[in-house]
Amino acid sequence: MACLITSYQSLLLQLYYSRQTGSCMPMNNSDPIKIENPWLLFVALGLIIVIIGGFFLLPKQKRTRPKNLISLGLHIVISMTLAMAFSNIQFLSTSSDVEVYVVADCSDSQKYAVKTVDSLVKDVYSKAQKNSTKVGLVAFAADGNQITVAKPGQFSADNVPSLASIFERDDFDRSTSNLASAMEYTSSLYTETALKRMIVISDGIETDGDAVKTVQKLNENKIQLDTIAVDDPLNDEFALTGVDYIDHGFVNRPSKVTLAIRSRKETKLKVSIMRDGEVVNGGGNGAEITVARGMNTYSYDITATEAATYNYTAKLSTIGGSSDSFKENNQISFTQDFTDVLNVLFVGQSTSDGTYFNNLNLYATNTGIDQSKTTIDTYSYDHPDCPYELTDLIKYDEIVLSNVNFNDEGMTHAKEFATNLETAIRVHGKSLITLGATHSGDSKLDYVNNYNAMLPIQFDSDDPKALIFLIDVSGSMDTNDRITKAKNGAIACLDALNEKDYFGLVTFSDTTKLVQSLTSVKNKAAIVKNIKKLTTEGGTVMGPALKECGKQLANFEGDYKYIVTLSDGEPFDSESELKKIVLSLSNQGITTSFINIENTDSTAVALLKKLATVGGGMYKYVKSATALGAAMREMIVNEINLTKVEPEIGESFDIQYSFKNKNDAVLDNVGSLNDIYGLYYCRTKLAANTVLYINYTHVSDDDSGTSTIIPIPLYAYWNYGNGKVASFTSDIYGDWTSSFMNENGKKLLQNAAYNTLPERNADHILTLNYVNNGVTSSLKASPNNGDVKGIVKATATYLGTDGVKADEDPLKDQIGVAREPMYLAFDGAYYSGEIATGVQGAKYNIKLEYYTDNQWTNTDGVISIKDNEEPIDEVETPLYFDYSKEYDVFNNDANNVLYSMSKAANNGTYSQNEVNYSVSTDETSQSTYISTMMVFLLISVGLFLVDVFVRKSEIVFKKKVVDAGSISTPAK
Repeated sequence: MACLITSYQSLLLQLYYSRQTGSCMPMNNSDPIKIENPWLLFVALGLIIVIIGGFFLLPKQKRTRPKNLISLGLHIVISMTLAMAFSNIQFLSTSSDVEVYVVADCSDSQKYAVKTVDSLVKDVYSKAQKNSTKVGLVAFAADGNQITVAKPGQFSADNVPSLASIFERDDFDRSTSNLASAMEYTSSLYTETALKRMIVISDGIETDGDAVKTVQKLNENKIQLDTIAVDDPLNDEFALTGVDYIDHGFVNRPSKVTLAIRSRKETKLKVSIMRDGEVVNGGGNGAEITVARGMNTYSYDITATEAATYNYTAKLSTIGGSSDSFKENNQISFTQDFTDVLNVLFVGQSTSDGTYFNNLNLYATNTGIDQSKTTIDTYSYDHPDCPYELTDLIKYDEIVLSNVNFNDEGMTHAKEFATNLETAIRVHGKSLITLGATHSGDSKLDYVNNYNAMLPIQFDSDDPKALIFLIDVSGSMDTNDRITKAKNGAIACLDALNEKDYFGLVTFSDTTKLVQSLTSVKNKAAIVKNIKKLTTEGGTVMGPALKECGKQLANFEGDYKYIVTLSDGEPFDSESELKKIVLSLSNQGITTSFINIENTDSTAVALLKKLATVGGGMYKYVKSATALGAAMREMIVNEINLTKVEPEIGESFDIQYSFKNKNDAVLDNVGSLNDIYGLYYCRTKLAANTVLYINYTHVSDDDSGTSTIIPIPLYAYWNYGNGKVASFTSDIYGDWTSSFMNENGKKLLQNAAYNTLPERNADHILTLNYVNNGVTSSLKASPNNGDVKGIVKATATYLGTDGVKADEDPLKDQIGVAREPMYLAFDGAYYSGEIATGVQGAKYNIKLEYYTDNQWTNTDGVISIKDNEEPIDEVETPLYFDYSKEYDVFNNDANNVLYSMSKAANNGTYSQNEVNYSVSTDETSQSTYISTMMVFLLISVGLFLVDVFVRKSEIVFKKKVVDAGSISTPAK
């Protein structure tokens, strides 16, 4: 009776909880108890009250009768059992045939975390076995290295074996980890009729296979997957994680080698770059370094004096008391080819241009290359044999264009030449020098726009331009009458625009206001009226105002869109948010510049400079409000270049030296330069390095005679993609440079030719990148042949660990026909595939052959090259398998693998360093709730029959009779 009442109290408490939380019951699909009609439990309370009340209405003498007291108790119990019956209390019945396999990573990267893994395994055993679930244990590492440590039900949490013994076995390959093969192996161990569940415990380093794809197979086999990520406890680990180097360089030119070193803590190391066992000059010389926690980079210059192929090994080693968990990741090898041959292509207006260029001997003395091995091929741009294919242009290191006219009908391959030239510079790292004018023709053509984008200078355009002034009208703009100066400056800037142009005005303080929507400059009167209405108020919130400017410019169809922002304070917005907005504007082709008014705060200055850089615009500081108007006009006239100037300027000019680039290498050993008598009008791009310029005084065509001084670049350069581009905007012969081309002028051009030379000597369009996995390496080949698609044939040859061809390839049987030629498939960006590697420290030779789509066939999945077809390009390159990805313990994507696996699984879970175990969805879906209704109804019927029997019986409690004679009377 007491037990029944206690259970009833527990059910009522659950019902109370459900009322407080607003849910039917505080249970989920895996709760052991479910009540279908919980409110019927309260019916028993009413019945009990009625029963007890009726009992006390009986005469006292009847209430004391034993059978009535027993009947009262039976009626109370019957009321409770009936209420529990009709409320339909149900108990979860889970199949006892549930099998869980813990799949534990026992590869080398986990050997220092084995105690944590053991603890997690025991925790899984403990939690799972509470539900009578059978748990098994599998240890895995490399493909084919799986051990069934425990079968389901063989051990309990108290005696499950430790995985530490796995790390002591010599027959267990721990150098790689293949999650996919481990899951496939474990899938085969389950009893066919069992409910299946798999829990993977790993650090997520997957050297081979594709675990995420394998999850689909688990789903098909109805195996629930959960993953637990284990953080490694390594605090004393460092690794050489990458080497950035130039694979093909020039003799006598420094070649930069950059080592990427990652460490878990500050550590003293010795670093060296070896060649044939000797530390090379510039290769660190076994220097001691102190690496900080995290990523570190160290660069060294290596110079070769003879043309040859050199094999290098970069090494890290400990010093003194420093320690390291893994030695395997402290060494990377690479190969460099150095050449002493330089190939130059010159394209001019005529063959005589090429003769004059040859006579300048620009590559004679300072390239470090023997003049006899420098070849200069010269063509006129309309010559039918002028190279234009990428495979032809790639053979030249430097390409020089002198007054090339892309608009001349005689240049029959203008589109192909411009397109392939851009690819050669941007992708393959070639260099380009332009001399004189660039007649780029119709700027509406994509290939011409791409060509113009390469140049560090911009020739003027008659296209309409859109300009929006974004003006700070916060309260501080009243200081020194800044707001008045800004209004007057904006009005003055209208005079620099022509009728094709558009103007807008947005202000910002606490709020953003569109003062003047983008409109034609023809509406000057209305624009001026709106400008004069500006007043100051509030703070400095810039972000929404920049977005409003972008909204105004979004529908402008022209190519020239600018925002010029004026502010005297630090915006309230976060730097990251502003940079995000400005970058978005830049991606829409909108240039954003900033004028800082009298604000010297370092944080504000740094912010506005960064925003100008991100926006591709200019930053200008105005130290006095009185100069604001002039600064605004100078900004749009000189930087945005809204002034129309004739394309050829035939005047005498003093050459000006850029203060910022006054020590530029192009000026080394260059004396005073003579005047120049003419050049082609252009403007410098903001990101370019302008070394020399002239000041041109432009007088307006109207009656005002207003003059403006415009700086015009004479020599500018920049990096474009992987290559370099320089522009000299005057002719190298004729009247314009008759005085300039003396010894100093020629020295300047020699320096320009040398400094623009590419760092990399590449004469093939094929390039190869690779990533070492566990027993394979992933290849990514890039023909970079424009829109021409094809296929790449790859053949790998094992050269052994000493770089010499081995008689026997130790991996030849591991992946089918891996050593036979394989074909790399195009994935939209690269031609990619995997080859078998895996011998630590080994070298492989990879031969790549590129064929276009019309040179090969695919018949039922079998690829073959057509008869008599030669590859478009062919190259051989080394591949070093320095160490397995197993030892890349700094891999930031490791946990992402486990997380992705859990997301791909049906109802999978993911956790870190802990077990979140509950009855699985599969178990619940196949489990049933057993109703107790009939049990309680039968109990009620049984109690009712007992009650009938009791009521019809005469039950008398016998009273104990005491013999009077036995009562003693105390003595008086």
